[in-house]
Amino acid sequence: TDGGWWHGSSKEDCCTKYFVWAYTECSGESIEYLPGYYPAWGDIEPRCDTGEPPDYMRRNPKGWIHDTPEECCRNYFGWAPTCVANSGGTAAVDLTASLYYADWSQTNTCVNDGKAPGYVKSSPKIWMYETLVE
Repeated sequence: TDGGWWHGSSKEDCCTKYFVWAYTECSGESIEYLPGYYPAWGDIEPRCDTGEPPDYMRRNPKGWIHDTPEECCRNYFGWAPTCVANSGGTAAVDLTASLYYADWSQTNTCVNDGKAPGYVKSSPKIWMYETLVE
């Protein structure tokens, strides 16, 4: 019977409507998923993980789970140059490592130590220079 807006006609309807983020737990079903890399939100360092992803990712594997750590990092942590290495992949060569940037947080000088913040590395044409003279 239709119980109105708050009730569903089945357990599946109820779980879909009110527990979409925890559908598997609500319905008691198991969801098959494709193995791959998914964003590990809770970690301190940005990275993509393998193993058993959260239910909401398993319900939409094409949207969340990727074949390589490079794909996953590009989609979810594009601002974090260390993501691929943190995820066990082969890190791309950092083309900004030898460029100078203003180190306001530590030395108040321009340095080329390869430790520029992510926002600086993501926009090197704005924040970085090849020489100190520039």
